[in-house]
Amino acid sequence: NGRMFGLLLSRVGRARCGRFYGLMLGIAAGCSDPSSRSPSTVPQKAALSSSSATQAGDASRAAWYPNQPQLDPSVVADMSFGPVFTTQLQGQIYAQPLVSNGTLLIVTEDNQVYGLDPDNGAVRWSRDFGTPFDAADLDCGDLSPHIGITSTPVVDESSNVMYLVSKRYESGESGDAIWEMQGLDVTSGESVSGFPVVIAGTADNDPDQVFTPTTLLQRPGLLLLDGVVYAAFGAICDHPPWTGWVAGIATSGTLAALWAAESGDDKTDGGGIWQSGGGLVSDGPDTILFATGNGGSAEGCVDGSAPPATLGEAIVRLHVQPDSSLQPIDFFMPYDATELDDWDGDLGSGAPIALPSAYFGTPDHPNLVVHIGKQGYLYLLDGDDLGGIGNADDGGDAVLQRLGPYGGVWGQAAAWPGEGGFVYLATASGGGISSGTSGS
Repeated sequence: NGRMFGLLLSRVGRARCGRFYGLMLGIAAGCSDPSSRSPSTVPQKAALSSSSATQAGDASRAAWYPNQPQLDPSVVADMSFGPVFTTQLQGQIYAQPLVSNGTLLIVTEDNQVYGLDPDNGAVRWSRDFGTPFDAADLDCGDLSPHIGITSTPVVDESSNVMYLVSKRYESGESGDAIWEMQGLDVTSGESVSGFPVVIAGTADNDPDQVFTPTTLLQRPGLLLLDGVVYAAFGAICDHPPWTGWVAGIATSGTLAALWAAESGDDKTDGGGIWQSGGGLVSDGPDTILFATGNGGSAEGCVDGSAPPATLGEAIVRLHVQPDSSLQPIDFFMPYDATELDDWDGDLGSGAPIALPSAYFGTPDHPNLVVHIGKQGYLYLLDGDDLGGIGNADDGGDAVLQRLGPYGGVWGQAAAWPGEGGFVYLATASGGGISSGTSGS
């Protein structure tokens, strides 16, 4: 049930500490007829591409595909638009299918990986990465019966290698689990040198914080950034400890970084990175952006440039350091983050997207980020100054706009830069409730 909203970007202002910032997201009445679009209002489309190598199109996760000009609304609405083939595979599919080098890539919860012919669905190659984890071992029905490969992989098209993360039993068909990063040749499905890599150890930012593979789920889409593949984790059904993690594995086959969202003397369970499958975002050099769920949060007024050690219910920006470790350099938490934590109102049920800077923004705010979670408020953030917590004059959110509530979201928004700029989102609840089953 739920609703789909289209939000139109228009320029106005917002107050923060006596100053005005430009841009507002406002609800648009609806999409205009494609036939009425003029060339001046539609961004120029790139040449047709048969490639889709990462979740939601690119590292902005804006889900706008300018390399697919033939996928026009008039084509989709035509009666001839429909299924091309059906191929039976083993296991549930939560990850987004990818296409690279003429191969359709599919991963499943049974730890199966397939390379298909994208024209007829014929299986060219397949791989099996061991017995997937049984969700019943932790009495969790959120994702069942198996947990194997859940997140969307990423393809390094310069080397023709696909990277994915799989969960299996360390030995046999029961007991403790391990997470492995796999690197596969797209054409043959064969493992490349240096892989698989086991993800394990203690946090670079807190040696007392230990990665617990058995209780963790790796849901967000993978990010390839400067020769390192990043994967984010949260817990299964909030099974303690449900700390959020970001792991970086170099394409050479080594563990480059392991960062925990909760660290320091005041750390607690929480800060899981889930995002309903939305990928880790990168909107600039050496930077990673994501949302977290329930857990320890800051209170009062904290500047965005001074992120706390406990980062639950937050939008977090990490910077890749020269030694490959990860350092938080900016954050945003809603002023009512503690209340969200009390009723399981995860900010991180949604995933942030970076709006394409060539079409959105102003000279003062060229880099914009959009996010919405369970509470149903849509936040328009300055990507260069996320806002911290409690920094508005009234103690509220120092963001460009807080709109809604429109209904809770378990997913990510999508952007269309034509006709003034639209952001689309689909709601799954009335907002203000932790369940996603009461559509509105």
